[in-house]
Amino acid sequence: MEFTKFLALTNPAWSDRPISFAEDAVSVDFDGSTEYLKGPASDGAVGFTSAWTMMVVFKLDNLTARQGLISIRQDSSVDSTNRLGVSVRGNAANDPITIWGYDSAEQQYANVQYHNLLSTGTWYCMIITGESGASRNVAMYLNGAAASTPDSETYTSANHRTDTGCVVAVGSEGTNPSGSLIAGNIQMVALWSSRLSEAESTAIYNGGDVDNFNLNANSGNYVSSANLIHWWRLGINTADIGEDYALTPGGVGAIDLMVSAGAISAADVVADSIGSPA
Repeated sequence: MEFTKFLALTNPAWSDRPISFAEDAVSVDFDGSTEYLKGPASDGAVGFTSAWTMMVVFKLDNLTARQGLISIRQDSSVDSTNRLGVSVRGNAANDPITIWGYDSAEQQYANVQYHNLLSTGTWYCMIITGESGASRNVAMYLNGAAASTPDSETYTSANHRTDTGCVVAVGSEGTNPSGSLIAGNIQMVALWSSRLSEAESTAIYNGGDVDNFNLNANSGNYVSSANLIHWWRLGINTADIGEDYALTPGGVGAIDLMVSAGAISAADVVADSIGSPA
């Protein structure tokens, strides 16, 4: 059965045509060695300072290496100013999912770990919410359900991050990639400037498969479309694999993840997604 939805996308090439299930059911296959996606060397603002939500739809080939899913950093250097990211540390005991955040003074406000939740060859819709400043507790939803209590969580700095000169990388733990690259698939990544609720996470996951859910429009329990600042539907447009499909990208403009990407091409777009038949 083909599922069809209509999206009023900003790219004229896509604004007047339906996006079908078949077109959505693709992902980028990363080799874990040379391939990653990255925006311009200095994107400026990303679109949030305090509350945030990140969504990554992914599948891992192995749980033996340290692999980055998304990283946001103030610039392309190795410092941690205003850094926010998620990685899977398969080189450590218990294969921890690790979420970290740093404020404008390079002080860590969050370091949270969830253990033994992932398997290889399995698709996951991971939604993580948090906040810099005083209300900084992190929560994670995996395939529409709240994850268990974190196995480790540390909250220190109560300062906010600033939103200047930021660089976004996907499939890498850092924005100056030299390692920690993912071996596996990523279908989509999204960022919001607010904290999504568990009900919203469930609505996205169950709303006709993640493949078919339009994040640009409120639907049912999902009420945060106005806060969607970036939505990368990887591989939908093979001419621009890192295109940003958010209609209102945080008031800061779209971020194209192919601008500084490493070795990614149309050959890496595969017909495999969280909504693909088993």
